[in-house]
Amino acid sequence: MTHETASLLESRAKQASQQWLLCSDKDQNEDHLDSMRYFIEAAKVHSSIDAGTKTQASCACASLVSLQIRMPDFQWLNLSETNARRALVEQFRFQEALIVAEAYSLNQPSD
Repeated sequence: MTHETASLLESRAKQASQQWLLCSDKDQNEDHLDSMRYFIEAAKVHSSIDAGTKTQASCACASLVSLQIRMPDFQWLNLSETNARRALVEQFRFQEALIVAEAYSLNQPSD
């Protein structure tokens, strides 16, 4: 049951982010705040069932939404892997680069 709850929360978070993308006023952050709340709740559920990787992924997504709020001039959400890599290498600050790398799983060792 808890796996389903976490999946539902993640789905709601993604829907809230999609709502923001469809909105004409990009300064409205309510959808992003909802998305962050859902990702954080999903992380709490994952941590309660000892699902460390999924907990980390939910936290990384919440951080990416936070980055979108702080830097709204660039679309950080829903990037392809190629565009996420481009965004990663174009960052001058380590913190933003790390957020992108973690949210899009670009910090994993390659085979």
